[in-house]
Amino acid sequence: GAARIASEAARRGEVVDAGAVHARKVANFRAAVLREGIAPRPGVLDMLDAARNAGVAVGWVTTTGRHTVDLMLEGLDGAITAESFDFICDRDDVEAPKPAPDVYALALERARVGIDEALVIEDTPESAEAASSIGIATVGFPGWAAEGRRFPPGVRSVPRLSPGLLLARQSA
Repeated sequence: GAARIASEAARRGEVVDAGAVHARKVANFRAAVLREGIAPRPGVLDMLDAARNAGVAVGWVTTTGRHTVDLMLEGLDGAITAESFDFICDRDDVEAPKPAPDVYALALERARVGIDEALVIEDTPESAEAASSIGIATVGFPGWAAEGRRFPPGVRSVPRLSPGLLLARQSA
């Protein structure tokens, strides 16, 4: 997070205390989650159910810290729990964060699947690029941070998740 802030500031020719900006962002996010909670995005629960019913391993693959993962799970208030996933890969599991593909290589190992068997659903172009760069089929599911931005070539963008995405991948 702080590195992305510093990089964006440098791109703009601005000088900022990236560590302080990131710390404030994290504090504000934490306060908002604890105050308002988080609702699953459209189709997420259906997708999780479909995967579970089909015996497909499901992972949460992120390069945010585990403390943020835990906060988000707390904010989801039981709608999605750590037990909803077969594994969670986070920032502490890899040397290089996204956009490096390292966390996806680890996820493939944990899921015990090959690149041609996996499907990644990502909310930003940068994360989609990290997965697709090593050949994993990737679907863009843009969050607010990706609004109006293009996903990499070959990454189809959808406004809502549907179990049909999983079925299409299984028959591919």
